[in-house]
Amino acid sequence: MKTMIWALMLLLCQTPALAAEHADAARIGKQPLPVYLMDQTAQATNIRSAPSWQIIQQLASQNGDYMLTVTEPVNGWWRIADHVIEDASSGKRVTIPPSGGWLHYSVLGLGSRNYGGEELTLYAEPSAQAKAVFSFRDERSLRPMDAQGKWVKVMTMDGRHRGW
Repeated sequence: MKTMIWALMLLLCQTPALAAEHADAARIGKQPLPVYLMDQTAQATNIRSAPSWQIIQQLASQNGDYMLTVTEPVNGWWRIADHVIEDASSGKRVTIPPSGGWLHYSVLGLGSRNYGGEELTLYAEPSAQAKAVFSFRDERSLRPMDAQGKWVKVMTMDGRHRGW
């Protein structure tokens, strides 16, 4: 019986509208997060209609050229909050469909902006009382993986460190 219910849930989540609706229940971190495109793997970056769903648009991958705002992470995917994003190098504007678009965290970056050279700490949980898992003083590009309230879970670009 459990197998049949699970199979039915998976089937229901196979359309973009239902997948996005299903994702509503799992959403946390509705605060907008400014990021930039940091796709080091492809000729073009895919924008999808829903997490892990069909490609609806592609962006030429020029690292850091596209600045955008994302929100509502779902299993490593971020909803694009902007309706129009602009390539800072060329001025080319890309319109995001009204239904929205999604990008995977592996193509996004954000900077630590540590101008004062203070020690910045990543924690195991979204709390300053949690165990410290990594500290650094330099400015770094980080990948945003998830969000909870005002906390953002990040991964260093080399993939060696993760934390909040």
